[in-house]
Amino acid sequence: MRKFICLCLLLQAAILSALITEDSASANALSGVTLLSSSVADHQLSPLIGVSGFSLSYSRPFNMGNLGVYSLNSAFPAGILDLNLGASYLDEGDYLWQDLRLGAAVGYGMLDLGASGHLLYERFSTRQSYHSLAADLALRLGDDDYAAELRWLHPGLQDAQLHITLASQVTGDIGAATSYVYLPQGKDMLRTATRCEIGENFLLLTSWQSAPSRFGAGIGVIWGRGELTYAVRSHPQLSLTHCLDIAFGW
Repeated sequence: MRKFICLCLLLQAAILSALITEDSASANALSGVTLLSSSVADHQLSPLIGVSGFSLSYSRPFNMGNLGVYSLNSAFPAGILDLNLGASYLDEGDYLWQDLRLGAAVGYGMLDLGASGHLLYERFSTRQSYHSLAADLALRLGDDDYAAELRWLHPGLQDAQLHITLASQVTGDIGAATSYVYLPQGKDMLRTATRCEIGENFLLLTSWQSAPSRFGAGIGVIWGRGELTYAVRSHPQLSLTHCLDIAFGW
């Protein structure tokens, strides 16, 4: 029963709908507040991350030993566009889920626009399988000190989310952001996150969300163009979620 409950909470969506999951260490440490993210892995949630490179992520939701989500992401410039592509994979035995995605972003001055497309596949223990399509749209306005972002994830689907985020660079090394997340088919929530750079080689990420109340925290180690990030995220009834990102920028 606990295994079934964990899987349902992870998916957070009805059968035959697309699925929004937060699988990277950075996304869990920041509770999905991608406006503070500089991780290639978070292109899964936003086309406006604005960094180029390659990442490999592993997530163990609620510390279930046989339940793991693997993700690959890459981003690179192509003319005036910033392109990103990625894939996520979960195979629990009774349930298989895949997310293949492609996104693009363009910027002009203080304005950035982006969109992503998702091809999702689900297969159940009954051997029934389904394909579905989903999209993400994003708009950001701001500079290095202040920014506002609007993200519309999976518009028109049962798991659609509208994120409205404001962020500020509090000091040279500390950034903070707050998001209001509107869920047409669920309970709205508030999310707040901070990002603290400790010297040139360490990064501390923290966050909180309501409905349900969850805390996230992560630490990143940076060496040259490489970055290793580990994060945990709480749940009021279940064990911690553990995540690991390995990234390389170019």
